[in-house]
Amino acid sequence: MSDTNSRKLFTEEQEKFSPATDRTEPVIWVRRLVVVDAPLPTAQVIREVELRRGLNIIATATAASGDGPVGHNVGKTLFTRLIRYCLGEQHFARARVREAIARQLPDAYVAAEVFVDGKWWAVARPIGETASRDSWCVQSEEWRAVFADPTAADKYSSFVDALTTATVSRLAETQLAHEQRAI
Repeated sequence: MSDTNSRKLFTEEQEKFSPATDRTEPVIWVRRLVVVDAPLPTAQVIREVELRRGLNIIATATAASGDGPVGHNVGKTLFTRLIRYCLGEQHFARARVREAIARQLPDAYVAAEVFVDGKWWAVARPIGETASRDSWCVQSEEWRAVFADPTAADKYSSFVDALTTATVSRLAETQLAHEQRAI
């Protein structure tokens, strides 16, 4: 593509960007992701990853042996897919990967502590053989709370509704600068 054509597709004007002055915290923040062997308060933690506000870098261990490339097939993509799954995506991996995980961890769940528009939520979604409809949530800062009392847990859709209200529903208020219309 020539320079002339690229100017037609992308304007040279720079959009003015300034951080929101009325915001003191993120609208959404995933603080912790935990994989457990079963949906119980006493569940064994298989993997726990704590995240900080801001930029988090996923680093892999360096190989001392020099046997080949390092950083491949260590779980970076699965980690990000599990976050997306906790935030409402229908599946966390392709069917082949889900089946392999279900064989090894039939009762496993992924839990997350998620801050949404000023409130903490603990969410839990199955990654084993249990159907994804058996997902639930509770307003709490602690991921274990979602397994503590099944009668206190809410439908997972309550969490998804809170996410939608905090994000997508606000897009109607946003104007496209060049089009002078709402998104």
